[in-house]
Amino acid sequence: MKLSRLSPKLTVAILMLFIFFIAILFRVILPHDQVFNDGWVKFTSVDAYYYQRVIDNTAVNFPHITDFDPYFIYPGGRVLGELFFPEWLIAGFAWLFGMGSPSQHMVDVISVYFPAIFAALTVIPVYFIGRTLFNRWVGVLAAAFTAILPGEYLGRTILGLTDTPAAEVLLTTTFMCFAILAVKTARERELVFGDVLRRDWSRCLRPLVYTVLAGFFLGLYLISWQGALLFVFIFALYLVIQSVVDHLRRRSIDHLGIVGFITFLIALLIYFSFSLGTIYVISLVVALIIPVALAVVSRLISGWKIPPLYYPVALLVVAGVAIGLFYLVSPDLFQSMFSRFAIFAPSGATAETTIEMQPLLDPFSSGTFTPTYGWGNFTTSFFLGPWWLVLGLLGAAAVALFYRYLSPGNAGASLPVFLFLVLVVAGVFAGITANAAGDIEVFAFPGLALIALSILIYLYIKKNVSTEKYSRHIFWVLVILAVIMAVLLLHGYGHRALALVPLVALFALLLWPGEGRNNWLPFLVWTLVILALTLPQRRYAYYLVINISLLSAYLCWQIIWLSGVRALAVKPAAVPVPAHTGKAKSKKRETARGPGVASRVVSVALASLVVFVLVFFPNIVIAADMTSSEEASYSPSDAWMDSLDWLKVNSPEPFGDPAAYYDQYEIPPPGGSFEYPASAYGVTAWWDYGYWILQIAHRMPSANPSQEPGPIKKVADLFLSRDDAVAAAIMAGLDSSYVIAEFDTATMQLVQRGDSIIYFGKFHAIVTWAEKAQSDYYDVFYVPSSDGDTTQYTPRLLFYPDYYRSLYTRLYNFNGEAVADINPWVISWVEEEQEGQTAKIITAAEDFTTYQEALDYLAGLGEGNHAIVGVTPFVSPVPLDAAPGFDLVYGSVQGTSVSGVGFIPEVKIFEYSAP
Repeated sequence: MKLSRLSPKLTVAILMLFIFFIAILFRVILPHDQVFNDGWVKFTSVDAYYYQRVIDNTAVNFPHITDFDPYFIYPGGRVLGELFFPEWLIAGFAWLFGMGSPSQHMVDVISVYFPAIFAALTVIPVYFIGRTLFNRWVGVLAAAFTAILPGEYLGRTILGLTDTPAAEVLLTTTFMCFAILAVKTARERELVFGDVLRRDWSRCLRPLVYTVLAGFFLGLYLISWQGALLFVFIFALYLVIQSVVDHLRRRSIDHLGIVGFITFLIALLIYFSFSLGTIYVISLVVALIIPVALAVVSRLISGWKIPPLYYPVALLVVAGVAIGLFYLVSPDLFQSMFSRFAIFAPSGATAETTIEMQPLLDPFSSGTFTPTYGWGNFTTSFFLGPWWLVLGLLGAAAVALFYRYLSPGNAGASLPVFLFLVLVVAGVFAGITANAAGDIEVFAFPGLALIALSILIYLYIKKNVSTEKYSRHIFWVLVILAVIMAVLLLHGYGHRALALVPLVALFALLLWPGEGRNNWLPFLVWTLVILALTLPQRRYAYYLVINISLLSAYLCWQIIWLSGVRALAVKPAAVPVPAHTGKAKSKKRETARGPGVASRVVSVALASLVVFVLVFFPNIVIAADMTSSEEASYSPSDAWMDSLDWLKVNSPEPFGDPAAYYDQYEIPPPGGSFEYPASAYGVTAWWDYGYWILQIAHRMPSANPSQEPGPIKKVADLFLSRDDAVAAAIMAGLDSSYVIAEFDTATMQLVQRGDSIIYFGKFHAIVTWAEKAQSDYYDVFYVPSSDGDTTQYTPRLLFYPDYYRSLYTRLYNFNGEAVADINPWVISWVEEEQEGQTAKIITAAEDFTTYQEALDYLAGLGEGNHAIVGVTPFVSPVPLDAAPGFDLVYGSVQGTSVSGVGFIPEVKIFEYSAP
């Protein structure tokens, strides 16, 4: 069969199979050696090791999931909630393939493939959403974007990342797909409650099938992630907005009540049968009531002939009364439920020290707006790129418009010129992207998805207003908002100002209600809520990738469509051909293609090439770079793997039997605690590594990435303790027998990016959790140097004595031994205001060979800013005593060579015995 004769459906099927393969290529084939490395099976995130611990246990005891895990954190353990994915589903497959007795290696191998397969499957619902909202080709483009977009989504759905994000995105995308289909078909058929009661299947069957499927996938989502109320909120919010829109247009909202009620009912039944979390159950019951209440209030107001404008007022009154009563009945539960909205504005030590919880446009929490991370996640879909690319695009557009103005009779020819110029600029951009792999300086000009979102909102609003006057008003409102946003961006307030845009847009959708356009409203609400969530917490970029893909695909298809596909798609007129004399020929009708066909074909080809080079190529380059590196970013290094394997083999079993790791444990009685055997003990490391200790070494960590504040605070206080008696008391409270120290946590490094100072290393996280001042341990000083008529200032990170006196530094940097050979520096500085910030400028610096010499020199300096400092973490400026009770028993063969010091193992293990 010739390609030209392939039906559109078959063509789409072939393209989708190819896109599925591309998704597998980036997630499985390229990163394969990162996961299967020297006999190890490495999981590619920290949290994956926690889920794998539960999978290990469940696979041996399938189908039962243990109710309590004493290994989770010591002492105390944790009550576990049952999750469908990844624990139960992956453990079930491992149990099945292992014929009821899977080996640990088999469980690990099966586990690492699931996230990549789930991510590849996600392209299917993305396609159907694109087809439902726009057309099949937008769906194909959106699926392709989803398969290749780099950043959080690709990083969280790669081989070995046995965590919930892959399942979250697949389930929520499928849920939204069926929810959109359910609302669309119910609206088109004008479904009312009477149709359901009469069982009019000709009208009800398809909407109800879509609704049940939406509820089913929402239910699976609820039992797969502990934060799953997010999409309950999104769909409930959409139902409220759509109800107001429809009621003000005097339309029945019965179909929304039917779809909403059944969706939430199915989800509640699935969740209720799997888990019984109070907040979830009550939230789902409230969500269940909302669509019914919306429909009832609408019918009452319509029946009483009350003007439609009073409908949103009535909803506010009913909601206010309900919230007030809820608060009076159970204020604690009320506070607990509303605290879930804190994800839109995270705060506290966890937010400050966790990379994934920092703002998308301020990724290092430096207080400075930067589009780099937004571009790194979505490339040209979020920000178009460097300033010269934006100027090039604008220049190309200006040339094309000028050419069209000069040749009004051949307007179509201007498009090839425009596309050719765009291609040239994009080609240069792609070349730099290939070399820099995303490290280029990005100009914060809105990218394709943000432009498409603005267009869709504008078209939705324009469709819904009744007069051209209001359309002009809306246009100027959007222009004013854009100008305000540009001013805020230029003044460094971008990440804060942009966070308000989704909320303003949601308000606009309510302000100008109407019939809608092509069922865009659920998609717009979904997109704006996820955008509002992602801007303050960059981790949620893995949700936003679906919306970005659909928006980018819409705009890209518009470019291709307007470049000439629309004209080529019109069937040409048929004209008769005059009969030839002298020869007997049958009269046939030939097709008159008309002028400009060749020009349009070239335009379409160039437009397609531009879309590939400008949109696909940068994503492919960065995605390939992410997935083909030698080591995954968040997997344990070989040093950690070897160290934890050594700990597993050479330390005593905390429960006396290795099989205890796979035992199932009951929840302690109310008010009671788990009774550990006398042989139990903890292993203390910084909380980032708790899950590794749990799953790899089968030992019980003192703190872990669950971010439970009590244990983390204790460990932070231990590591910063300068008094040996205090350290001994904390170790006794933790009942810890081993301390693991490593390079990244013990050290700090300074990198200057533009005007921002960025710290690399985790010692600052210990200081933050211990609620200490960073300036007590280290500070940034500027060393002046003269270059002719100008003075340059070089930042240096210098360490105060308390940094060296802290237990963690004494253990890792100096092996817990006494330190007599020191190299103190005494510096003097002045404080100057530079660009609105106080900078410490060094005016004098002297080094000494003894601490007493440094003290004598410091005493003679008199008033001013002076201090004893160290210039490197591994050479102390002050004498140190040995850390009693801590014996170095293991150092990894992998490590770092430090100038003047020698080889430093990456990981060190200390055995502790009370002195």
